[in-house]
Amino acid sequence: MAATNSTGSETSNSATKHYQWQIKDGRQWLNISHDSVIEVHYSKPSAKGIKLFTQNYGNIFLDFDKMAIKSLKLKLRRNTSLPPGQKEQYLWYFFDNKCWYEYGSQGTANANASMGSPQIEQQYQTNPQGTCQFTVGQTSYILDFRAMIQTNSATGMRRCVKRRPKLNSVHPVNESRPFTPATTVSQTDRQWTWQFLGEEGVWTEYAKNNGLGMQCSVASDDIERSYNANPQGSISFTAGRFTYSLSFAGMFQVNNYTNTRRPVKRIANASQGTTVSSTPATVASSSSSGWTWQFLSDEGIWMEYARNNGLGINCSVNSDDIERLYNVSPRGITQFTAGSFTYTLNFAEMVQVNNRTKTKRRVQRLPNTNQGATGSSVPSTSTSTTTDSWMWQFLGDEGVWTDYCRNTIYGKRSSVDTNDIQKAYQQNPQGVIQFTVGKFSYTLSFAEMVQINDQTQTKRMVRRISSTTPNRTANLYLNDSVSVDDDDIFGWND
Repeated sequence: MAATNSTGSETSNSATKHYQWQIKDGRQWLNISHDSVIEVHYSKPSAKGIKLFTQNYGNIFLDFDKMAIKSLKLKLRRNTSLPPGQKEQYLWYFFDNKCWYEYGSQGTANANASMGSPQIEQQYQTNPQGTCQFTVGQTSYILDFRAMIQTNSATGMRRCVKRRPKLNSVHPVNESRPFTPATTVSQTDRQWTWQFLGEEGVWTEYAKNNGLGMQCSVASDDIERSYNANPQGSISFTAGRFTYSLSFAGMFQVNNYTNTRRPVKRIANASQGTTVSSTPATVASSSSSGWTWQFLSDEGIWMEYARNNGLGINCSVNSDDIERLYNVSPRGITQFTAGSFTYTLNFAEMVQVNNRTKTKRRVQRLPNTNQGATGSSVPSTSTSTTTDSWMWQFLGDEGVWTDYCRNTIYGKRSSVDTNDIQKAYQQNPQGVIQFTVGKFSYTLSFAEMVQINDQTQTKRMVRRISSTTPNRTANLYLNDSVSVDDDDIFGWND
């Protein structure tokens, strides 16, 4: 992307383009060419900014909230030019449960708001430095336009607010856009269902509880509401111990830790047909050999080998079959099919390999007394108690899981590392540990799996994972163009 003088003649890349992103270099504003990618990111409430490369300045970060260039004393602006009688549509969002919701949607409270984006925008245009009041159910709130903060009048709880333009949305000034509060979607009235392509090619509906003991932070209806608010946007959610990003524009889901990508689809309920529900019954093991064989699924759940796993997938072997083959050749291999795929199970390495995709999964052999119910989140039966078997991580900048270590990536020294935390955990799994990083002190609660800054009260998620899991801590300073989620996460610089 190049910056050009705004006084020159620059041809718009679209006849309908009504915006121009500009950088102020000293005394003049310079146009940023090919700025449509900036506009797309800016329309997303979750985007704090975008990193890009320019011929004039090299790698720069455009901070949407501050309208400035990070690390450079340059100002940023979005200049608009609309024909007479036309106006741009703006949407208002609030931050709730790690997601951005448009006003008028239900968020996590499942209650109707008295105002939507059009009414809030009207109040804002009347007094951009003022406030407005509204209710959600029986609760009243105050929205401060200058601070871009929403405050619960009863509890004083504050939430971040954002105002972003709806992508390429221009309409007549006098066009009426009435607001209808969101209503709860009943199972019988649902018109759309969201599904992901799950294990072995089975389309599975998003649900709060998938029947395998795994909790998901969103269901199909939640995704549909977010999609209606911004069909070109994205949504972040959790399932089990993993976090995911779902792109509406690309119609895919990405595991933020493993980077596994799955196709997603939105289908009309009338056309569901034989789509498999993601709520199979939890079935106790029927293994009669005294041993149970399990594989580690994408979500970190140990699943028993069974001829029918409850998701409509037929497997050519079950736990007893594998045990018989293992007894014949404990260092050998066996091949089997599940759904449309064939697999090789290596007893010597205790791994399963998909012969087509080459995906590898860990396998374990357990005595039935330790097995429990199929699909439960059974931890590895390793008897090792060394601290090296486990790693402790906190959710740091940009949603990146980062190891606890003495010398942090921020140049600040920590009083503990992952081994120190593991030792304290083994002594009291329901207790706490206190430590320092730089000038701040922290409390880590093992019972709640959160870290709290004792001064600022900032909370961060914490997790304990097997050290055999590949460490995928991401580089926080990517050179490609990326959007940054504004989830109130700030490294060790709390």
